[in-house]
Amino acid sequence: MPESGLLDPNSTGVERTLRDRGSMKCPNCGMEMPDNALYCEHCGKDIHIVPDFEPELEENMAQFIGDPLDDDEDEELTKAFFQHDSEEGEEGSNRKGRHGSRKKKYIWMIAAVCLLALAAAGAFAGVSAYRNNSYDYQVREAAEAAAAERYEEAIEYYERALELDASDPELYFSLADVQLRKGNRVEYEYLLRELTHNPLCGQEQLERAYGKLIDIYRERGEYDTIDALLKASENAAIQNAYKAYLVLPPEFSCEAGYYDTAVPLKLTPCAPGKVYYTLDGSDPDENSTLYTSPLVLMESVVVKAIFVNDYGVVSDVAEQEFFVDVDLDVGPEVSILSGDYDVPTRIEVWMEGDREAEIHYTTDGSDPTMNSQVYTRPLHMPLGDSVYKFAALKEDGTMGKITERAFHLELATEITPEIAVNLLVDKLLELQRISDRSGHYSQETKARYLYQYLYASRLQDLGDYYIVAEVLQDEEGLQSWTGTYYAVEVYGGTAYRLLVENGSYTLAEL
Repeated sequence: MPESGLLDPNSTGVERTLRDRGSMKCPNCGMEMPDNALYCEHCGKDIHIVPDFEPELEENMAQFIGDPLDDDEDEELTKAFFQHDSEEGEEGSNRKGRHGSRKKKYIWMIAAVCLLALAAAGAFAGVSAYRNNSYDYQVREAAEAAAAERYEEAIEYYERALELDASDPELYFSLADVQLRKGNRVEYEYLLRELTHNPLCGQEQLERAYGKLIDIYRERGEYDTIDALLKASENAAIQNAYKAYLVLPPEFSCEAGYYDTAVPLKLTPCAPGKVYYTLDGSDPDENSTLYTSPLVLMESVVVKAIFVNDYGVVSDVAEQEFFVDVDLDVGPEVSILSGDYDVPTRIEVWMEGDREAEIHYTTDGSDPTMNSQVYTRPLHMPLGDSVYKFAALKEDGTMGKITERAFHLELATEITPEIAVNLLVDKLLELQRISDRSGHYSQETKARYLYQYLYASRLQDLGDYYIVAEVLQDEEGLQSWTGTYYAVEVYGGTAYRLLVENGSYTLAEL
């Protein structure tokens, strides 16, 4: 402090107060506060600082101002300001000196009041500047405003906090939430899209941002927008989590090129949906041939395919050209390749160029002969391991080239065919269609119904079922088909009556 005892012109009242105050306790909660803090970090209470005059300053002011004037002195001084005394001499000079001294005292009083006002203004400006530049203060005030549903105020605080420090993605989520609660859906969507490109987001935050965006587009039925959003993402985990909405062209199991044997081509979709294809070079659409089983290419052809997901979004066209030159002396064509299967699958067989050729087959590993079973309609792949050999009867009475396939079918269910038959019998007992588990339909006869598992089948769009046939065994033990069939759900175990008419299947309640 200068020797005169006046304020240092190079320091404000706030700075001097903070400098001299040192550490202190919060007057609201009593917690210790660090030096120069303008609010309590424990309870958030603002500390209003009014600079105090130092003893030296007070003493100097007292010297300049003197004792307060009484009423008579005040009246005399007032008159002195407005009257001119023409008297000369020592008495007049003394009176003028006395009046001049009192005028100086008034001037210093006004100066002191101005200094107090300036110090208070400086303190207020300092607190205001501190708040405007405090990230913690902005975040705290934003949260309080949002909780009180003062959304405009909360948005302003959050946006100022992001100007100060944008390193925390959670602040964007908070701002987006306030925008949504205020009804600003465009701003809400914009902030979420910004988060999907934010390099500071962790995996959990990315999944949350994508999930909220996908909810928006799913609610509006904009599945093509979801597809575009996922394709723009380079995050494999995100794409896998929402692969049902990702639309990619079908994958070809074989590369384009030259082949001297038949090409078994599989078209694999990227997600649940349907694949359509053409073989004449035209672009496929939803009116083209529906892919249901591998294609066996016997000649040169251009294959084009598209994928359509369950929400109607169509992929780009996948295209490959195959140049095929095969030996004319070939065996029967089989619709599916050897391998493992986990759904009921049918086996279709034909001779290229002669669909009416008589084809014989075996299932025990032996080569087909004229005495082997004759193929007449698609076969149901049996559960477990199986080996099929097919050959066509030539005009000279000999068997042609053999085509062999090996399969393994295992359904993803705990319900076996034996369990399915028992569930059916339980249901028929409950309905009193039979009187005991042996299948007797009355206590007075030895005749009974037997229930024989045939195969597992995918019934058009109805699902996967175990097919069970009803057999009547008379009192002499002779058995005959009754023409009644049942279908038991492979994965649920519910039994139905199976009706077949003109190649179409219908399920009826028992």
